[in-house]
Amino acid sequence: MIVFAMTGGEDEKSLFERRYLKYHKLCMSFAMKIVKHDTALAEDAVHETFLAVLKKRREYLQLSEDEFKRVVITIVKNKCIDILRKSKRLSQFSFEEAAAGRASEESGFEAGVAEIDLLRCYLERIDMVSRRILEMKYVEGLTYKQIADTLGMKPKTVEVRTARAKEKIKKMFIKDGEENAKRNDRQAT
Repeated sequence: MIVFAMTGGEDEKSLFERRYLKYHKLCMSFAMKIVKHDTALAEDAVHETFLAVLKKRREYLQLSEDEFKRVVITIVKNKCIDILRKSKRLSQFSFEEAAAGRASEESGFEAGVAEIDLLRCYLERIDMVSRRILEMKYVEGLTYKQIADTLGMKPKTVEVRTARAKEKIKKMFIKDGEENAKRNDRQAT
């Protein structure tokens, strides 16, 4: 556990400790997926996440459990992106794994839900047809031919649109990581 000296009261310290214990395992599992099961990198990301929470504890600890969970998952995702960007592993980002919401045995359902929530944010930022194609492919498990028949397109068109949509989402993922890194650099100075 992170060792800290807080100037706040015992209630604040107790709430931080409870939330750390409650969300540490979920954050580790989520980080492990992003950093391709590199335990050291995942631990670094989770450690940095809770340090960030600690720095802004008055703001973050006032959030409801659901809001806090969303915030901490977003922070750990951004910390992982920063770490990957620095270690140049970001090119291994797998849309298929994120789309499938594959949660590890350690965190089960919650990590899968967090991954799906993040992916939904990216899906909302692409055009409706591409979003529907990705849903049909990765959520419904349809083939390119089945999607093409349903949407009145050629299978090759569906395949190309799938590849382009995945690339757009990957670029958004990378851009978010770079923007977060710039913010962190500015805050550090």
